[in-house]
Amino acid sequence: MLTRPDYRTDLVMVGAGHAQVAVLRQLAMRPQPSLRVTLISAERKTPYSGMLPGAIAGAYQPDQLYLDVDRLAAACGADLIVDTALGFDADRGEVHFADRPAISGDLFSLNPGGAPLVPLAQRPDWLLPAKPIGQFWALWQAELARLQNAPAGHRERWLIVGGGAAGVELAFAVKAGLARMCPGLDLEVQLAGRSSLPLPSLSGAGKVIARKLAARGIGWRGGCDVELSSQGVRLDGELGDFDRVIWAVGVAAPGWLAGSGLSLDTQGFPRILPTLQSESHPNVL
Repeated sequence: MLTRPDYRTDLVMVGAGHAQVAVLRQLAMRPQPSLRVTLISAERKTPYSGMLPGAIAGAYQPDQLYLDVDRLAAACGADLIVDTALGFDADRGEVHFADRPAISGDLFSLNPGGAPLVPLAQRPDWLLPAKPIGQFWALWQAELARLQNAPAGHRERWLIVGGGAAGVELAFAVKAGLARMCPGLDLEVQLAGRSSLPLPSLSGAGKVIARKLAARGIGWRGGCDVELSSQGVRLDGELGDFDRVIWAVGVAAPGWLAGSGLSLDTQGFPRILPTLQSESHPNVL
């Protein structure tokens, strides 16, 4: 099929997440003339989550957190559409938007990022969901400005919920960042998770991380039942007294996947093969 010189396969990439960035970089280094690429991104500059802890800790400048989507698309000859995808029809091969015609294609790569898995309809001022990254970074910047203007000796109690890699990295980063950029702050940081040790999926790492947390003055509350409400966060049924709570517990699937026609699991995420292809639509990755 690809031997015809005039044949082009239309690859439509939804989102500029990790997987997409890697593919676009490879296409820039090894162009594929038979492939026409369209990249759909809600932002021209997208934050890279791998840089977030370092940026919070003050090791990087704020602008280093972002990837230049315009430049990345131009490097591989991709057409960039700066908009938010609101629907996908896997059978028809179309991505839908609010105020523009649908985009059709032959192959689709879906990497839009997850929605925050926060069990509240409205976010209280004290709650900072870790996803999406761009929103979290804006909230962090506002908190940093608030605390830098606080009087010396001002006391703050912060809780990070989530004993996985994201929660652990954020706990270390918040402690280091506020100590560096708000030296007069009296800060207490705690990390809470349902497992007895942090990083439960990484065998042997939990005990090491628990010691590192303690060495840096970060409290670990393991085996903890965490409940979030508009009144605050309850730890094992007791309402905690925290100034800010970072919610780093999982992500939810984008709502528009429900009507896509793709085979989905019980949480609304696409069922995929080891090749990352959709179980129901092999032209969708």
